[in-house]
Amino acid sequence: MINNRPPMVRLIAGGYLGQAFGLTQTTATHGALTGTFTVIAVPMYVGLFGGRVSPTTWISAAMAMAGVGLLTTDGTMPNMGDAWCIVSAMVFGLHKFRSEAITRENPEGTKARKLS
Repeated sequence: MINNRPPMVRLIAGGYLGQAFGLTQTTATHGALTGTFTVIAVPMYVGLFGGRVSPTTWISAAMAMAGVGLLTTDGTMPNMGDAWCIVSAMVFGLHKFRSEAITRENPEGTKARKLS
């Protein structure tokens, strides 16, 4: 069976704890928009760990970051809650990145099992 469960559980728990903490210090709008950073984090991890990321993906990620920045600037200054939500999104992105790697490494362990 897959023996990577404890680190994966810690990642997902850390992501949710960071998000919950961040949302106590920022607005729901900022939390939702900064949470979309997860989509940007995954290709960053792929590139950092030696995977190939197309230029189109990098351009799309940069445009998404710019869009999130524009949408979250509503006249208020970024605060620590925003930072926590971005860190949370990075942790969720790492969880997704690792989940894909584990699935690729253990194809037998990811098959659905019959309950009956």
